[in-house]
Amino acid sequence: MPYLDFDDDVESTEAALALHGRARKAGVPILLGCGASPGLTNVMTADAARDLDTVECIDVCWVTGDERPHPYGRAVLEHAVHIAAGPCVTWEHGQRVMHETFVETDVMPLGNTLGDFRLYESAHPEAVTMPRRWPNAQRIRVLGSLDPQPVNGILRGIGVAVQQGAMTMEEAIDFLDDIMTDGRGNAKGWRHALAGIWGQVRRGEVGRGEAIRYLADGLRRKHYTYRGINYTRLTGTRDGQRVVSVRRLPVSGPGTFVTSMAAMTGAATAAFMMLALDGLGELAGVLAPEDWADPEAFYAKLELTGAQPHEIVESVVTPSSVALRTVPAAASA
Repeated sequence: MPYLDFDDDVESTEAALALHGRARKAGVPILLGCGASPGLTNVMTADAARDLDTVECIDVCWVTGDERPHPYGRAVLEHAVHIAAGPCVTWEHGQRVMHETFVETDVMPLGNTLGDFRLYESAHPEAVTMPRRWPNAQRIRVLGSLDPQPVNGILRGIGVAVQQGAMTMEEAIDFLDDIMTDGRGNAKGWRHALAGIWGQVRRGEVGRGEAIRYLADGLRRKHYTYRGINYTRLTGTRDGQRVVSVRRLPVSGPGTFVTSMAAMTGAATAAFMMLALDGLGELAGVLAPEDWADPEAFYAKLELTGAQPHEIVESVVTPSSVALRTVPAAASA
């Protein structure tokens, strides 16, 4: 029976990839990572790669923001803790290596309403599936972040506490669920959360004033306008010249189709499902989106979920005679 998911865990992705031979022999399509990240990010990467003759480095980036008080579900929070501390599979110097997740950090020019924004290397399936498509790339990494920035410190502090045995996973999930629904948390959780924020301040990732303002806003139960993005940046060569090719979501927040992590994931998954149904008889084996989803066809399906053409993806290629162009879904016709 055909299968499609929006799984964003590395371990289950690797377990599924091991079934490729059996699935291909049986003629069954197993379509992995068909959400926002992984999913849309993989399609954006494949789209950007067409601007290059050689692909050397791939940076896959995601940001999700304040969605106001509501329960996320325990599986979502467990995943968040998992990617904030622990081993991180990545692709470096053309080979698979292990890093510590949320340690390596970079500031990316994300645009949208985010501008230059700090992200953290995170354990995500794109760094597992993409080397199959671009094995000669020197670097493939996933960078993620939460908005506002001090939330990354909270998550890192709680994740490290679980990693070191100072908190159980159940305690960590209970604490995060409480503070994300405007609860006060508890002393044990805040001890580790504040250690994470202080680590950001000490490393210069967040200013002291920004951290204090965020904590004060939390006491007043103040919330922020949602900001989120998917962004991919590829570096390589074209016609013998160095080229950077970027794909990014140009909008997010109220009045757009990207109003939350769930909205973005749901729209992307629906688009993948429609695209898969169109070509179901041609697909077999365990496939990531970059293996089978045509970018223009996918963008067209995304428009059918309610996204406006100008909301779907922007392309920036440097150097290029065209510095910025919008890739509308209608272009697939």
